[in-house]
Amino acid sequence: MQSRNIRTIALDTLADLAIAMADPHDPVIYYNPRLLKRYGPEISAFVLAHEEAHIWLGHRRPEGGPRGEALEEQLRGWELDADCAA
Repeated sequence: MQSRNIRTIALDTLADLAIAMADPHDPVIYYNPRLLKRYGPEISAFVLAHEEAHIWLGHRRPEGGPRGEALEEQLRGWELDADCAA
């Protein structure tokens, strides 16, 4: 993956290890440094690469998109895609 201006913001109140906000004009990865530290540098690097992959792959929930099981299936596919790209 090529580098893009993706801001990373530490947020120790975040419940997840990290999340991506794939806004095409201002992509951001929020991460919890306290939680990432528990898992060590290898897992932390993978988690951040996974979130960056969501941005590169354009994973944004469109308004009026799928709902229910169709949404869940789409999200599972996105998670697998981001894992593979990371």
